[in-house]
Amino acid sequence: MYNAPMTNHCPSLTMISIAFILIGTGCGPKVITTAAATPDPLRPYFTPSRELSSAQTPSATPQLALASPTPLTYTIVQGDTLSGIAQQFGVSLGDLLAANPGVSATNLMIGSTLTIPTVPISTPLAGPTPVPLPFTHVDCWPSTDGGKWCFAALTNTTGETLENLIAQITLVDGTGKMAATQTAMAMLDILPPGKSTALAAFFPAPLPVEVTPQAQLFSAVRILADDARYAPVTVDNLLVNVDWNGRTVQVSGEVAPKTGETTPEIPAGQLWLAATAYDASGRVVGVRRWESDAAMPAGGTLPFGFQVSSMGPPIDRVELSVEARP
Repeated sequence: MYNAPMTNHCPSLTMISIAFILIGTGCGPKVITTAAATPDPLRPYFTPSRELSSAQTPSATPQLALASPTPLTYTIVQGDTLSGIAQQFGVSLGDLLAANPGVSATNLMIGSTLTIPTVPISTPLAGPTPVPLPFTHVDCWPSTDGGKWCFAALTNTTGETLENLIAQITLVDGTGKMAATQTAMAMLDILPPGKSTALAAFFPAPLPVEVTPQAQLFSAVRILADDARYAPVTVDNLLVNVDWNGRTVQVSGEVAPKTGETTPEIPAGQLWLAATAYDASGRVVGVRRWESDAAMPAGGTLPFGFQVSSMGPPIDRVELSVEARP
């Protein structure tokens, strides 16, 4: 966790929207029903898709969500995330996880193959019993189009590094019925001891006027502190500048090897930063994941700079977490 004092920034600071992975909705074909028929609650939609590893004709690509029950396959490439793949193929993250029980949601291997389900899967997420880890806050903020951004915040108090954090965020209406639910993942693969993070989900409109968010942790796995998959790095020279109205923050600094832990011969080939913005009451109001487009040189440092914006009240502080792979 990296806390840094905030200083006022000039009013001219450009505010940009926070980058998120959105799960969109659309409208499906109209169905004519009789008096005795029950309307189908499903609303299929189409999204642009990457080229499938199995041979498909161009005319078959737009029909992924409505095709036959035969599963499709997709080969993982550099830069893929599980939630991004789910969005591209128009399936829920929960269904994608259920169709690939042997795949780590936060440790995708380039070149491995995923099964893409073509029909909804009712099987719940499967996996080892998660480490008991309570959520500190679960809050939602309205978007301009009537949807809601929801954030489930937690802190790793176990004393061990955790991996593969996945949760289900559910909105409950005033009668106690489920109004909507989404599967959410942490921004980074790991959460070191004492560090905090937030799992985010976007719920598109329409939604009931009054809803209460709830969160359930599905996955949190202990790993060894010296796991060879991760390179020990730290954030140096951190600077956090908040805009005059508290709605946007500029974060900058550099990532460097941890002193005495990383040998100069081993660079960080992949590097990510996760920023979590909190208001004065400790509620998460915004998140941002930043990925470097260049490797950190062996024994050197890598500068970074990005913005994070609030979806709710003004930002009071920002915490950073970093992850690197050789």
